[in-house]
Amino acid sequence: MAVQFNHLGHPLIVMSVIPMTIVGVILGLFLTQMELSVMSGMGIVMLIGIVLNNAILLIDRTNQLRSEGYSVEEALLEAGKNRIQPIFMTTLTTVGGMLPLALASGTSGNYQAPMATVIISGLLFATFITLLLIPAVYRLFTTSSLRFGWLKKKRKKKSSDVKSIPETVN
Repeated sequence: MAVQFNHLGHPLIVMSVIPMTIVGVILGLFLTQMELSVMSGMGIVMLIGIVLNNAILLIDRTNQLRSEGYSVEEALLEAGKNRIQPIFMTTLTTVGGMLPLALASGTSGNYQAPMATVIISGLLFATFITLLLIPAVYRLFTTSSLRFGWLKKKRKKKSSDVKSIPETVN
């Protein structure tokens, strides 16, 4: 991702959504009183792929707009407007596809329901978090006053720091 974005910090911005996604997963499993199983683990892997794709869409569009001359704030607002529909469509189609699995009963329904529950709860939670967290973290990473400014300490020159240059006689 660092090569795709031409920036080392942008993959970190994209991956900042993963912990929030896990919070949605835990909430969904807790509310439905299901256990973490192998199938729910597979659902987590699928979920992370979908959520990272949504974050990449948002970051990529923001970078395109910034290369066209938009400021950081304008680019984030415009990218949010442009990418909200594809992100919502991905969420709705995935949730719609997983709903029958989550509501299924019987032997196979009980086996696959945790996977569907993880995907549904995690994706619903992560979609809104993505639309709020990614722009905030992106702005934080790209603000020039915060970009490595805390690493450089300004040091006042003391008179003892200035060394005199010996004059040469011609």
